[in-house]
Amino acid sequence: MPTFDRHTLNYSDRSGGLMLDFLKPKNVKIAESVARLFYPIIHDIKSSNDGALPVSVLQDDYLIGYLAGSVAVAASFAGITNPKINGLTNLHFFERLFPKHGMTICRQHPEKMSSSEEYLSAYQEGVESFNKIIGGLGGKGLKNITANEVDLGSLSEHIEHVYPLTS
Repeated sequence: MPTFDRHTLNYSDRSGGLMLDFLKPKNVKIAESVARLFYPIIHDIKSSNDGALPVSVLQDDYLIGYLAGSVAVAASFAGITNPKINGLTNLHFFERLFPKHGMTICRQHPEKMSSSEEYLSAYQEGVESFNKIIGGLGGKGLKNITANEVDLGSLSEHIEHVYPLTS
């Protein structure tokens, strides 16, 4: 019987080894696939900050809002409509990008949607951008595209403007 480690958000078999991909729940696969597309941006920010994630990243309404909009589209595209499963998809996604901070980000989401114009605007941009990405898949499937194949346009511009990146 597969087990789930709530600290690492990984599924494993009885031997403790990581589970084969086809045994993972759909929402985990979606979260991992989408996080993989954004990981290079987060990695660039960390690399430019001596390998550490600046606290300001977790408080960046534009960045977090854009990411939330993107994963919402991916979950919808995958047919995830149950609000609880959708919430778990978000949790897995944000934990992949920001280990140990996913729950905090997810808990702040409803408040940010109603109180931060920047967050809401970025969320909508993330939705629009990711709809274009999905529209351009051409049968490839979300897990088969790489970060180099997607145009993150306004998010990339925001990152370059807000965070001093070193090459």
